[in-house]
Amino acid sequence: MAFVIGDMVCTVMLLVGLSTILFMLLVPTLAEYRNGKGRSTRPMVIIVMAVLIVALVGYSTWLYVDYQEWMGTEELEYTLNVTMSEPVHGVVYVPISVNTALQGALEVDSDNGSVTIEETPMGLALRVEFTGNVTVHARLERLGEFQDFHLTMLDERHLAASRYHWVGLDTGGMPNGTVSVEFMLEQHSFDHAEWSWASIEVDEGWESYKVTFEYYDWYYG
Repeated sequence: MAFVIGDMVCTVMLLVGLSTILFMLLVPTLAEYRNGKGRSTRPMVIIVMAVLIVALVGYSTWLYVDYQEWMGTEELEYTLNVTMSEPVHGVVYVPISVNTALQGALEVDSDNGSVTIEETPMGLALRVEFTGNVTVHARLERLGEFQDFHLTMLDERHLAASRYHWVGLDTGGMPNGTVSVEFMLEQHSFDHAEWSWASIEVDEGWESYKVTFEYYDWYYG
């Protein structure tokens, strides 16, 4: 990331430097033209140099504005995969981000399931009713920071050690096969990123499972 920022700064400095050099060359050219030298060729040279200066300054400005927008942009993404070893019908309750905008952006990439946001005894959950493998995805991008986006259904009994979240499964007691869930909540910007993710083989009923949390600062690691 530091190399990207450095390349951008160097590019802008180079363009500004070229614009300055062209402007310094343009001034004596204008002076010579006003003194009557090169009346036949100087106008075209002056026009070309002026166009180059304007183009370089305009492009430098666009790069700077685009760079500022990139620095201020944050992304928030949630992904869930529900898989099973054998066909089974059921409902699984998994943690979801508290960010309501992300909840509203959820999309199901399969005809094997449907999703709703529901309040449960363990907290707000993403309820997935499935008849086969299901993938759920949501992604947001915006200028500025997202408000609170942590995962729901935190098991507060484990706060001192690790992050555990509740997951519920109801297959009506069907014994065939296993149901697994993989979910990830990711937030990142130009200078940092954080992930909460888990890959779980889910037991029937409500159980608390460990969710791995990672944070990375592009400057400090």
